[in-house]
Amino acid sequence: MKTRDYRTTQFVAHFVMIFCSLLVAVPFLLLFIASLTDNEWAISNGFSFFPAQWSLDAYRYIGAQWEMIGRAYLMTVLVTGIGTALSVIVSALFAYAICQQDIPVMRVLGFMLVFTMLFLIGTVPSLNTSNIVSVAYLFVHSQPHTIV
Repeated sequence: MKTRDYRTTQFVAHFVMIFCSLLVAVPFLLLFIASLTDNEWAISNGFSFFPAQWSLDAYRYIGAQWEMIGRAYLMTVLVTGIGTALSVIVSALFAYAICQQDIPVMRVLGFMLVFTMLFLIGTVPSLNTSNIVSVAYLFVHSQPHTIV
């Protein structure tokens, strides 16, 4: 038999979770409605959940520019997928290596890993990633196109 305290706790917990879920879902709903709102009406009146004028112009633009947008999404997925896969592989290999007790160098590498996790010493800002970004930019813009 469920006690009164249990039911009260469940009610409060459900109310809090529903409220938090709405806080997350409502902006996405507004974003979707804004994509269906007429551009001129949105500029003059702002975004609303109940716009007076509806339009599919945003989706027509995406359809017309799909070659460029699709290539950009493909590059995003490829760079993210390859970067994630390499990161997981390197992390797994390094984790296995530092667990080996019989290799003396691994203790030093393990200390270096923990030390850099605890104290940020500026290694990330000093990396030069402009070359990586320019290579990805070339992949996205490899074919000539016009930007409206």
